Amino acid sequence: MHPKKVLKLGSFVSLMSIMIMLVASACAPTAPAASGGATTGSEAPIVLNVWVYPYWSGITGKEDPATSTPLDIWKYMGEKFTAEHPNVTFNFEAMDWGTGREKVNIAISSHSTPDILAN
Repeated sequence: MHPKKVLKLGSFVSLMSIMIMLVASACAPTAPAASGGATTGSEAPIVLNVWVYPYWSGITGKEDPATSTPLDIWKYMGEKFTAEHPNVTFNFEAMDWGTGREKVNIAISSHSTPDILAN
């Protein structure tokens, strides 16, 4: 396999793993209230803000760049996750490689970081 294909595949697998681990930890059930209240079976909605750096456009990286975006793969993974966890929604934002670091530093210093930062 060509080294660039291995790098893309490795990046994709590690991004998927990170996203699944972070979202799974955010969706972990909480302990019932001390008052002994019963649960209704529905879970509270969870909205996760996700900032990502673009690696390729589309889902596979082979789509036409004129009709695809760097967020396509993330939206695809989010839809797959939401299919099994309907109470979770994602707000994806693509970062710019030139100014992204500055945005992250400002977010950290102002205590307004995203729930997930994938770089």
